[in-house]
Amino acid sequence: LVALPILSILLVPLLTGQPIRSLLARRLPADVARSLAQQMLETAVADVNAFRADYDELPRTLWEVGMPPQGTWHYQTGPDGRTFRIEGTLQGQRVSFDSGR
Repeated sequence: LVALPILSILLVPLLTGQPIRSLLARRLPADVARSLAQQMLETAVADVNAFRADYDELPRTLWEVGMPPQGTWHYQTGPDGRTFRIEGTLQGQRVSFDSGR
């Protein structure tokens, strides 16, 4: 009887594919979530550019410069090795940056 609530807490994230923290997080108004996502994107872009300035190459992963603390983020480098793209989603608000544009 005691194990059932604990088991359900552990199974919900596995079945939904979302971390427990995101299931318990308070939903922000859409405009606030978008603004926060944009700020995180701008910070990530600045960090990638600073890495490039320091090492004359792009980081292989976003973890090398610091993953934004919330949301789902994707980073990829272009085939030329000089351009990059970052996409992020925070509470349904999607933002992106393409350095080639």
